Formats: sequence, C-alpha cells, structure tokens
Amino acid sequence: MAFFQDANGREWNLRITVKAVQDVREHVQNPETGEYFDLYEIVETGNFKPLKKLDILVKTAFWLLYDEIIQEFDFQEFENAREKTGFYESFPEKKNQTRTQKMFDWFQTGLTGEVLEEMADALSEAIVNFTVSRTQKEALKEILASEKELETEAMKLGLEKFRERTARIREKMPEILEENFQLEPYEN
Repeated sequence: MAFFQDANGREWNLRITVKAVQDVREHVQNPETGEYFDLYEIVETGNFKPLKKLDILVKTAFWLLYDEIIQEFDFQEFENAREKTGFYESFPEKKNQTRTQKMFDWFQTGLTGEVLEEMADALSEAIVNFTVSRTQKEALKEILASEKELETEAMKLGLEKFRERTARIREKMPEILEENFQLEPYEN
C-alpha cells in the first residue's frame, strides 16, 4: 500500500482507481502548458518527471485522496478556526471559497518539504501498483530506482561543488575584506 504521513500526523493511503484518474484528468493542469495532467501517460511512458512539479504533485494527491479527505475534514471546525483567528479579516476573498477549495487549503497545512518527498514516493508507488502488466510494473520499478539513484548522485555532486566553492571563498576572504573594506578578518 502506498501511504505517507503528513506533518499533522494524518496518514494518507494513495490508491489509484479509474475514477481517480478521471478526476485528476479533469482537475489538474500543468501550469506550464495548460494541458490537463493524465496519470495514464506515466503508466504508458514511464516518465515520472511531471510529478516533480509541486503543483501537479499536490493537486494529484488531493484528487486521489478526495473521498478520504471528505471524511477527515471538519468543515465547521475549519470555519470556526478561521473566524476566531481573524483569518477572513486578513483574507476576505477566502471567505467565498468553495468547500473543495477550503478542503484543499486544509490538506496543504500538513505538507512540509519532507512530507512532499514522501508523498511523491507514495504517488509513484501507487502508479506502479495501478499498472496491470507485471512486465510493465517491473519496468516502472526499475525506472523509479534509477531516477532515485540519479537524483542522489546529482545532489552529492552539487553539494561537493558547493563545498569546494565555499572553501575557495573562505581562503580568499581575508584578502577580499582587506582590499575592499580595509577590514581585518574576524578571528574567534
């Protein structure tokens, strides 16, 4: 089962159904192209890159979890909290949001950077689980593993270059301070 836990401690099980694919196709647009997002395309092509776009990731998860969110979302409690804190005074346009828009706002309150990574992994796993063909399922698993490995290597390389540049700057710092500001380097 593909699941993740949000920052508010709620556990969400991502399961893709034909209905959920249709919901995503109707409601989730690629912000760059304006085209509607199709989960079947990932299954068919093995291209998981669209899930790297934050907007697509969050909205897709929301629509996959819509029925579950309806059960968890306490509309009256949400409204009371917004009224009590003066939220609507600061953001009057939010008062007229639809119930679905308010549920989306509520859902996003539990999404932190770490959670987003777990959610992306869970969504990728759910896509693999949705695949009918065993051969295709194995191929998608290999693609995901390769992408993870490449991302990890890229991050390590980026961090290594960052550290090298930082070290070079630190070496030159006394000279830069003295030349440009006539300052002596600070020593602990």
